[in-house]
Amino acid sequence: MINEEPPYYRQPKAKKKKIYKSDQQPKSKEEQLSLHDIKKKENELKEKLEQEKLEKEKLEREKLEQEKLEIKNEEKEDCSDDGKEKNEITCPTYNNKDCLNQNKDEYIIENLPIIDIKTCNNDQIINSSKNYSVDNELLNKKIYEQINTNQNLFIGEQQKEYNNCFYKTNRNLSEEELKKLIYDYFNECQLDDITTLIHCNRIYFEKTFSIILNIGILNCITYPFLNKLIVAIIGASINFFDLDKINMIYYSLKDNIIQHSEDNYSYYVIIALIEAFYSINTFFKGIIENGEFENIIKENEEKINNIYLELKKKDLIEIFKHRNATFVIQYLIDKLNKENQEEIFDCVLQNFNDLINDKIGIFALRKILLIIPGNSKKCNELTKLIIENKYFQEILTDKTGNFLIKLILQKTKNKFFELIFLKIKDSVSILAKNKYASFVLEELINVANKKQLKEINKEFKDCKEILLKDNFGKYVMQTLNKKRYIIEHFS
Repeated sequence: MINEEPPYYRQPKAKKKKIYKSDQQPKSKEEQLSLHDIKKKENELKEKLEQEKLEKEKLEREKLEQEKLEIKNEEKEDCSDDGKEKNEITCPTYNNKDCLNQNKDEYIIENLPIIDIKTCNNDQIINSSKNYSVDNELLNKKIYEQINTNQNLFIGEQQKEYNNCFYKTNRNLSEEELKKLIYDYFNECQLDDITTLIHCNRIYFEKTFSIILNIGILNCITYPFLNKLIVAIIGASINFFDLDKINMIYYSLKDNIIQHSEDNYSYYVIIALIEAFYSINTFFKGIIENGEFENIIKENEEKINNIYLELKKKDLIEIFKHRNATFVIQYLIDKLNKENQEEIFDCVLQNFNDLINDKIGIFALRKILLIIPGNSKKCNELTKLIIENKYFQEILTDKTGNFLIKLILQKTKNKFFELIFLKIKDSVSILAKNKYASFVLEELINVANKKQLKEINKEFKDCKEILLKDNFGKYVMQTLNKKRYIIEHFS
């Protein structure tokens, strides 16, 4: 018999060999590098890439300069004996009277691609901004010169002829054509870079406007990228005192203000136009004393009122409720005459329930409370309607409604304290824990006098300890303690 090993027999485990430092293989050079050396290499690579970019930009600039010089030389050769260029581009302005009698095909501007977008430097912006800063005396002289030359062009039949001529540029484009034009002009460009150049560089300002005319102002206003450029052009035209461009944009929108105010993109442009007309009038009223340019002021006031009259054709309450048109009319109320303002106040009082029950309508009521004088009868009627409403406590706990009641306390102070406190008296401890109602209670405590503060303190006696532990109630108790300390020590 062969002696077989038992099944439970197990061979002993092989012993692991000890590895000494001398036996280890040397590490590669890359593993031996320190963090400091690795950072140096990364910085060197970055510097090389930056240098390559700068060299490429320099070559591109040199090519562009050479092309410009060649174009200038060709234009000089093509000039006529009278000194006028053959390939002159016509652009609609008040000064160019010949453009009023042109045909449609001749009037449309040819393609004007912007070269300066891709090749612009920060040096250009800095140099242009240095030239932009001018003394007030020199600025006023320039304004008087420009107005004296163009004063008669804002008046009468010339304006109508200008309007008929201008509508020729507002052609309807398909989506594909519009996208192609935008891609050709504004490829690989950021909006912030373009807007800064419009405000700083006069040449770039004029080029962008000529491109917008080529595309069509009505096409640009409803496009999400280009509407912001038009807003930037309106703001820059005030700085450069170029009123023609503001009027061009206004006359293209004049007949369809309701549609544009309800649009998601074009209502920004209408707000910018209102601000432009109002700021121009304030400028003239502050500087001009003899009333030399009253015609311009009157025309701007008529334009602002015309926007209101166009909105009035539709129901004002529906406009207050609309998510986009509300911002237009809210921004416009400050700039209107007293007669139109009172007309709006009467309309709001008659249709109060429609506005208070709508989330967007509450914003409109807040704006009206800011404008309406505090001592007037209409202000008292409106505040009573808000306080005596059935859903007053729901308005307190609402995200937007709490600002409405807080504004009443800030404007009227403790005049309507008793009416508000009677509505809140039974549920003070619950409202103090609410995020939005706690703001109203803090304002109510700040407005209260000694007697009124004692009434508030009585209601908070039983729930002070609970409110101090609450996230929102503790702030109400802090304001109450501060107010008590001020009255006890400083009254």
